[in-house]
Amino acid sequence: MANQNAAIRRSDLERTSVAARQGTVAGMRAVLMAAMPAAFALARLVGTPTLARLEHDYIRYILASVADNRTQAACVLGIDRRTLYRKLEEPES
Repeated sequence: MANQNAAIRRSDLERTSVAARQGTVAGMRAVLMAAMPAAFALARLVGTPTLARLEHDYIRYILASVADNRTQAACVLGIDRRTLYRKLEEPES
């Protein structure tokens, strides 16, 4: 089961990467939303993180999926690029 879940996550990340290279924000958002249930299941196993921690981790996840392109990450997140920069400057909690 773990290998199957890892394969699914790898597949999701590959599709996200392709969508990022093609610049299809809707495609990236759809793939990322499909991966969220696994993230929430993992959170239940390791304890409930704070909202600030979830936000920080999600921003880092999006950045990784778009090869650290902050403009694309802000677009995927639906926030202004400057807001993204401010959130990245906030200390981790």
